[in-house]
Amino acid sequence: MKIAIYGDSYGSMRPVNKTLNPKLAWFDLLQNYGHVINYAVGGSSLYYSYKMFLEHNNKYDKNIILGSLPARLYAPNLAWHHINNSIIDFSNIWMNHGLNKEEINAFILYYKHIYNKIEEHDIRLLIEKELRTKPNTLYISIPETLNIVSIREGEHFGYNSKYIDNMSCHISNDSNQIFLESIVKWLETGEFIFDINNYKLPNKQDKYMYYI
Repeated sequence: MKIAIYGDSYGSMRPVNKTLNPKLAWFDLLQNYGHVINYAVGGSSLYYSYKMFLEHNNKYDKNIILGSLPARLYAPNLAWHHINNSIIDFSNIWMNHGLNKEEINAFILYYKHIYNKIEEHDIRLLIEKELRTKPNTLYISIPETLNIVSIREGEHFGYNSKYIDNMSCHISNDSNQIFLESIVKWLETGEFIFDINNYKLPNKQDKYMYYI
């Protein structure tokens, strides 16, 4: 079975310290159930995932799309293609990604004065509606699923910006396994269920490997 994944950092490789946290992410474990090709890119938008899906979906038996968080832009003509509204408070990070001051300031002005949350929401609904009608395709809204898990676990550990997130896909190893099992069930039965109650909070003693 050939499986494609589209989405953001909830479905892509992140710079995780494997000495502290050696467990594999859910998409790595999915290789045990088929040949997986991953088009997910950290920080990317739903539009980017949709674009990749339209370009590649007919090559695969199954397609899994993770609808990313809002307020993201795809800028293919710039040194760094994937922008989000954190550029307002953390412009130095984006400069390290290769954007110049003029480009950074343009995005800051856009998010402060032009960005229309309602318009983006309405467009998102149209894309989601289309993707959910595609055969052999699973669409998962990250704000309604794994982002909730990530926030719960972060609050549980007392996470704040002074720490570096060392989790695979921003969730604990047990949560990666639970999510994998729900994906495998969809592959086998066509049914996908997300239940936050299945995601138990990790042991607080494990904070050392998840936040550094």
